[in-house]
Amino acid sequence: MSDTFWIRLFLIAGLYNLLAGLPLLIDPSILAWASGFKLPTGDWLFLRMTGAFVTVFAIGYFMVSSDLVRHRSIVVLGVIGKLAAFALLTIYLINGAIPFRAFLIGVGDLIFAIFFIRYLQTFAAR
Repeated sequence: MSDTFWIRLFLIAGLYNLLAGLPLLIDPSILAWASGFKLPTGDWLFLRMTGAFVTVFAIGYFMVSSDLVRHRSIVVLGVIGKLAAFALLTIYLINGAIPFRAFLIGVGDLIFAIFFIRYLQTFAAR
C-alpha cells in the first residue's frame, strides 16, 4: 500500500472520529438520535468528555496523515482505543444494552484497528 493510501486512510479516520466526537462534545442528543443510544438523565459530563477524547484522536489521525513516520506512535494509541471501543460495544450488544446500529460504530472501529495494525507493520518503529 502506498503512502497516498495511508495518508487518505488517516484523513478518513480523522473525519470518522470528528463525526462521532463533535456531536458528543457539543450536544450528545444528536449522536443518541443517530445511534439509538438512550441518554442517561442528568448531567452529560462523561458523554462530553468522551466526545472530547474522540475529537482529540481525530486531531491525532490528521497529524499522522501529515507525517506517516514522525507521528507513528499516535497510531499505537489508536489501535488500543479502537479495539477497546469495539470490545465494549460488543459486550453491551451481547447484554442487550445497545441497539445493533450503535454496535456498527464499533465495527467501523474494528476495521480501522485492522488497518492501523497493518500500518504499524509497514512503518516499523525507528
